[in-house]
Amino acid sequence: MKKYFVDGFYKHMHPFVGLMGIFVRGDAIVLAPFLLVYLPIVYLIADFRGVGIAWCIYMSLRSFIEVIYWLDRQSGSKQYRPPFFSKKFGNNEVYIIYQLLDTCQAVVYLTLLIILLTK
Repeated sequence: MKKYFVDGFYKHMHPFVGLMGIFVRGDAIVLAPFLLVYLPIVYLIADFRGVGIAWCIYMSLRSFIEVIYWLDRQSGSKQYRPPFFSKKFGNNEVYIIYQLLDTCQAVVYLTLLIILLTK
């Protein structure tokens, strides 16, 4: 575990893992085991619809937390450069784009949650 932290607690994960709201290795330490235990338990108690509801709750909260993170980045130091496809944008502009993408993601998951709860 020590090597894991030395090699980069904040090292970025593969984009596929980012779809689960796990963006850096530090996230994976808590969130991966949580999801691997939580979602099967929800399935056993409920069904696939319950898993969908649980997933929508998790992802909408995770997206909202990321919005707060990127808002905080905009008011702090601008040294951190997240992965981005273009170098034409400055760091602050990338923070704003990430914030807006996470806002859109939160809205999508909240919408799906409402649909699952009302059907």
